[in-house]
Amino acid sequence: SEMEFLGSFADRFRSAGVRMVLTEDILNRLTIGCNTRYIGYVASADGRHSFKLYEALETYQDIERNLRIRYDQRLQEGIRLFYHNDFYLARNLFSSLLKACPQDGVVRWYLFACEYFFNSDPGQVDYRLFGIDQ
Repeated sequence: SEMEFLGSFADRFRSAGVRMVLTEDILNRLTIGCNTRYIGYVASADGRHSFKLYEALETYQDIERNLRIRYDQRLQEGIRLFYHNDFYLARNLFSSLLKACPQDGVVRWYLFACEYFFNSDPGQVDYRLFGIDQ
């Protein structure tokens, strides 16, 4: 059932340009080093399934991979701001990252999510990756 649940996100990842996603459990089991970045979490509506997700950066060509590695710290700061309901600052950060790498669909999703939640009731915020798409 976990594979079925995670598989339900395949089209969203494909649309965002994400080539390979690892769960935290799988990442911890890897025996070889791999450049990754935390991109958020997904959870089922009933709470039975929840997974922290990481994007494998090895699937990108050198220039794009190195760019994503260089701005990963800023991406993580933006995600942290997003989780703390600081949508204005997070939006500004995601906007600058998207200018640096326009093809980064994860950053684009966070940018639009910040705009969506900026004037929302804090109790209605959905922090799940692709949460506003569901």
